[in-house]
Amino acid sequence: MRIFLTETFFTTRGMSVENIREWLHKYRQWAVASGVAESMRDKYARHQLRMARMGISIDSHHSLKNRLKQIKRWVVNADLRAEKQRVTSDIERALDGQADKLSPRKGYDRYQNAWRRYTAGGELTMVMQMKLEQDLRAEFPQLQVTDAEKHYRLLLERAGVPLS
Repeated sequence: MRIFLTETFFTTRGMSVENIREWLHKYRQWAVASGVAESMRDKYARHQLRMARMGISIDSHHSLKNRLKQIKRWVVNADLRAEKQRVTSDIERALDGQADKLSPRKGYDRYQNAWRRYTAGGELTMVMQMKLEQDLRAEFPQLQVTDAEKHYRLLLERAGVPLS
């Protein structure tokens, strides 16, 4: 039921690999520009379902799945693969850098978690919690922004929680 056109099919008929890649690239650009790519994706999904109903699923036939991947890799130019690898590594580095910036400081995390555990523990009513936070905000308006560690430590002290 499945017929894969491999590189030998084209190269034995006198077509160069670069020409084939260029044609496939131009076809893909045309499909995206004209809006056909979505309908082709839907048509392929319907085809996959029809094949699965007949008992021919590419997921259960690993040799077919691997052959299809091999053909796809043959179509993709080596330069494009290297470019993709470079771009993905750049993006991963940038995301790692952003994650480092967003990671909380240890002290801040400790006091904030202690405050949350204390308020969730039931010893402090919501009204008392809001009153403590409001009083602290009135006394030190920018403290939570400038020094969050000190902010939560003061909240715990005012609530009477031992900090040792």
